[in-house]
Amino acid sequence: MISISEPKIQVYGDVCIVYSDISERDKVFRLWFSTSIENKEYIITKRADAFLVSTLFYALKKGQDIKVNALVSEKLYYNITTYFMDTLCKMNSEYKRINIICKTDTKRENVYNGVGTGISCGVDSFCTLYQHTLEKCPPGYRITHLTFFNVGASGDYGGDAARDLYTERKDFVQGFCSRSAFPLIDLDSNLSEFLNMSFLQTHTFRNCIAVLIFQKLFSRYYYSSATTISEFKLDYKLAAKYDIFTLSMLSTEDTEFYSSGSTFTRVEKTRLISEYVPSYKFLNVCVYEKDNCTICYKCKRTLLTLDFLGVLDKYRESFDLELYRKKRVRFIGDMLANKNKDKYLKEIYILARQNKIKIPLLSRLYALLSMKWLYNEISIRISDKHKKKIVELFKRLRIAKHLASSTNY
Repeated sequence: MISISEPKIQVYGDVCIVYSDISERDKVFRLWFSTSIENKEYIITKRADAFLVSTLFYALKKGQDIKVNALVSEKLYYNITTYFMDTLCKMNSEYKRINIICKTDTKRENVYNGVGTGISCGVDSFCTLYQHTLEKCPPGYRITHLTFFNVGASGDYGGDAARDLYTERKDFVQGFCSRSAFPLIDLDSNLSEFLNMSFLQTHTFRNCIAVLIFQKLFSRYYYSSATTISEFKLDYKLAAKYDIFTLSMLSTEDTEFYSSGSTFTRVEKTRLISEYVPSYKFLNVCVYEKDNCTICYKCKRTLLTLDFLGVLDKYRESFDLELYRKKRVRFIGDMLANKNKDKYLKEIYILARQNKIKIPLLSRLYALLSMKWLYNEISIRISDKHKKKIVELFKRLRIAKHLASSTNY
């Protein structure tokens, strides 16, 4: 049996830590979450909801019952034991159904009625923020606080490198929050070290766990979806495919989760945020650097979308547009070559056709050369006497590929 101790708080200078000891036989792991001292009043210790959800995957895989030595939200307990656990077990045959032993609680602890969402300054998060700050958004649903959590986005398995990247990115996000007058709720943790699981498989759960620490603050919380509702699928390897279900299952009496942006494609989100002036300076999508590198796959597809929407120059403070324009021909060639393998590139290709974007000839040649399967297919099907001509053609295409990667068109 896995035992969860009652959550406790400790204060170290300007940092507040809430923790619980997770015990299994003679092993004890102290799971902790830390935040700025000014957020202490938002932390709930009466209930161990966050710690229960944190241990759920491990317990299901081990087939070990969970005993919680603190109260658990009755709504959360009901959802997990009645619907969620069985669904997870059906998705993953390695999981075994378990018992959860605890006392439940229905009393509301939320006193601030805050409305929150995570802020990474990416397309998804800016779409959620813009959509829920417009005048047409009902007052009780408008965002009041932004969050930034170290629960896996900076490194699946945690550690010092992930924490350093989280700290670096937090400084950038804090700059946006200061300029936009939104309070930032920060949270560091050792959750990644505890879970030891793929972030793609667990990111919805991880972020909900962090929010459940602050149930006194958040009455509503928007989780920015990376997929559309039409892509819904119960696939345990990809949490994004079914996060709208997960979010409903992890809601409590105090905090209700919503899947935000799931009705928009990535191109539609980008078009929407191009009306949001703060995004011009702070849009950040890079997978490698603190600032946008302009050449990683996320930077490339975002720049192509902005270009084809006709709003590229608005983002001159976010990207190196001179570098982009030098690489544009090659980027478009990559899009053409891979549009049938990548849904986001397919969306961008459709946008280009709808907006009648002129595709450079060198981009088409670059795409053709990139399709190695075409060369292989030709080699198999043609006679020997034509192979020399084909080889010469591909040599010329290689020259075109070199020009496409080094010339400004």
